[in-house]
Order: sequence, then C-alpha cells, then structure tokens
Amino acid sequence: MRITPNNTATLVSELNRLNAQQANVSAQIASGSRLTSLASDPSAAGQSAQMTGALQSADSFIQTSATVVNRMQAADSALGSVVSSITSAISVAVQGSNVTMSASNLRSIAQQLTGIRDQVLSLANASYQGAYLFAGTSGTSQPFTLQSDGSVTYSGDGNAQQVSTADGVSLATSVSGATVFGSGGPQDVFAVLNSLIQQFASGNITNVADGVATLRTAFDGITSGRSTLDASINRLNSATDATTAQKTSLKVAQTSLLAANTAELATEFSATETQRTALMSVISVVQKGSLFDYL
Repeated sequence: MRITPNNTATLVSELNRLNAQQANVSAQIASGSRLTSLASDPSAAGQSAQMTGALQSADSFIQTSATVVNRMQAADSALGSVVSSITSAISVAVQGSNVTMSASNLRSIAQQLTGIRDQVLSLANASYQGAYLFAGTSGTSQPFTLQSDGSVTYSGDGNAQQVSTADGVSLATSVSGATVFGSGGPQDVFAVLNSLIQQFASGNITNVADGVATLRTAFDGITSGRSTLDASINRLNSATDATTAQKTSLKVAQTSLLAANTAELATEFSATETQRTALMSVISVVQKGSLFDYL
C-alpha cells in the first residue's frame, strides 16, 4: 500500500473531527443540555430564545404585580379607615340633630366632625413608597389640600393607574380621589362634612338631616370605590396566578427541549472513543519510520 502525505492529512483530519465530536458529547453530558452552541440545533436554539423572552416577561410581571398588589392593599386599608370615619360622622351628626342640644353641645359636635374631616383628609393623602394612593396618575403630588377657609381642593386627576400583564392586557390598579371622594361634585365628602361642621358650629341645624342624607350617599360612593379596588386586586391576583402557571409550563417545556439524552450520549461517546483509539493506532503506525518504508 502506498502511504502519501495526503493519506496522513486525511487521517489527522478525521481524528480532529472525532476529537471535536467527543468534546461536544462530553459537554452535553456535563451540562445536561444538548445545545452547547447555536449551531448544535438552530431551530431548538430559536425556540429556547423565545421561551427565555417569555419567561423574562413573566418574571417582570410577577415582580411588578407583587409591588402593585401591596400598594392596592394599602389603598384598600385606607378606604376601610375612611369608611369607619364616615360611619362615625353620620352617627355623630344624627345624634347632634336632636333639637334639645345646647349651643355648647352643638359646638362640641362641630369639633368632633372637624376632627373626623381631618382624619379623612389624612387618609385621602395616604401614600405608599412615596406615591400618593388617591391622586390618580399624578402620584407624586399631594392630591388634597385644606384651604384657609376650611374647604378641601383636589389637584390629582380622575384616571386610574394601569399595569400590563405578561400577555399585554391592561388592568386598572387604583381608584382616583376624584371618583372615590366625589371631589367637586354634589357628593363631595369634604364639602358635605364642612357643611355639617358649619351648621353645628352656628347652631342652625335645620338642614342637618339633608346633610346626613348627602353624607350617606357620599359614603356609598366610597364603599363602591373600595369594591372596585377589591375587584381589581382579585383580577390582578388571578392574572399573577395564571402567569405563574404559564411560567412553570414554559420552564418544563424549555427543559424538555434542551435536555440531553444521557443514555444515547453515553453510547455515542463510547463509539467515538473506539473509533478514536483505532484511528490513533493507524496514525501511530503510519508515523513510524520513513514514508519510503511503505512504498
């Protein structure tokens, strides 16, 4: 048999190929993944990249949702306290509408109602992590301000904050102060409270019953706003649960897509090693002595 330099180069090239194949099999066994590079399986690599993007979106939404739900729960707690305060105001006003009350007692009731108004004002300006809860989308600015004449003005907007789910669906995550406290409208909580305060302070309680009725209507607006917020919390929690389940499914699918078949790889490694050993023996023989020995 004539051995030429080309024969030797071919043998060495084949050995390099087997070395590379064995290294690739070893890498798959060590990592547990059949994709050691994009070239291993471009289609699977593309699918995996899409799954990774979806998983990142899911993680982002889940993290955002946790923060937003905490903020919404803080708002719900504040509205719960407002409901208690308004309930107290209605009770105090009804008791004070008794015509046998002395002027001193009426002034005391006016002071109680003033204290309740200030409590409600403080709750209406509640914040979470530096953002006001009832300012609409103007979360960095205090929404309610007590003026020198006792009136309360609203400087937020009437919009609800939104969050997008991992699937791109927008969910409302707040109720604005304009909506919940009836700012500027006939059921403006602060305007109604101030009207009652003025009536009791002046001793003229003729229209207290009308004021109480209006305050009850304003109370209904607050409880309605709280119900809207609670429903939004439930929707966001449901979306978070669905995204978490989707994330779990994606992880399983991606693992299945990338997982190496260790049994097949072990067989391939063994076969490749056998070929390498045989080839190295041939090369060893070829490289002994001069090529002229084989002419």
